[in-house]
Amino acid sequence: MKNLLNIEGNYFSTNAFVQRNNLENTATKVLGKDWEAEDDCNQIQEIINSLGIGNYSVEYHELKHSDDDILVRKLSEVRVYGIDSDKITDHLELLALQDHSLTDEQFIEISEKCGLIWSINGFSHAYNINEISNSTYIRII
Repeated sequence: MKNLLNIEGNYFSTNAFVQRNNLENTATKVLGKDWEAEDDCNQIQEIINSLGIGNYSVEYHELKHSDDDILVRKLSEVRVYGIDSDKITDHLELLALQDHSLTDEQFIEISEKCGLIWSINGFSHAYNINEISNSTYIRII
């Protein structure tokens, strides 16, 4: 398969996405022999998913100066992990947290127990609406 590292960008339709990225054969396999562009965002997402090249977002954004209003972008693999120190019951974990001696793996493990894991956008939203306690330690990993 051709290297498709740069499929990010704006597109007018499924047809434009397929043509610009030379994905005619893939589109036929995924959407059927005589496919037509109908539900562009969903069709493009199906094609990308079939390629197995990572997680991409396909969204419609109304643009004033362009008809290329379908945005394809790679989703970040970066996660924001949080540990609320007020909810830590293990004294040793709390001490390690406070003196910043936890490894990333340990921090992630405790964070998963607390349920405080966000995407970058999710963290930004939670922070902006004050959902994150002042006693929460944060690591971006």
